[in-house]
Amino acid sequence: SYERLQLLFGLNFSYLLSLFTYILSFTGTLQNNINTILYSNNSIYSILTPEPWVQYLQWINYAVLLIPISMYIWRYGNHDTMLKLYDLAPYLIALNLIQMITNLLPYKEHLFLGLCSFGNIAMISILISLFIKMKILDKKYGWIKTFAIDIPISIYYQSCVINTIFLTNQFIYGANETYIYNEQVFIGL
Repeated sequence: SYERLQLLFGLNFSYLLSLFTYILSFTGTLQNNINTILYSNNSIYSILTPEPWVQYLQWINYAVLLIPISMYIWRYGNHDTMLKLYDLAPYLIALNLIQMITNLLPYKEHLFLGLCSFGNIAMISILISLFIKMKILDKKYGWIKTFAIDIPISIYYQSCVINTIFLTNQFIYGANETYIYNEQVFIGL
């Protein structure tokens, strides 16, 4: 139907915008992006931050999001899975738009760090609601739903949590540089 075609167009367009802005930040075209933070001294030697290579999970996230998008295009799957995919589309559009905004914000000032943190918290909230709405890991829908919906949502959730950890580290570094090397602060968090 026409509504589903609009959803598909909106999903593809928002996905491409989000991917484009991430490529801009990853290549260093955008200054003070998340990759600048990851490879700076305040992140590499911090006990609060995972290893910088963990950020490559975001690339895996973008690759895995191609699975539901391709299933929309080729209409592959049983009726229940396709209905769940169409229910998922507005949420993916919102997630892609929020991700695009957080990709474009500079990570240098506390105001923008706060906006990025708020964006990540909003994405995590949307993903948790999707866990409940889509009945993640419900076996009655079969492997197609697991492959097309459950795995992409789970990886998206993990990448948002990792980005939130990086942002928390940057907040702490901005407050007092010595805190990110302190084990008591780590235990407190």
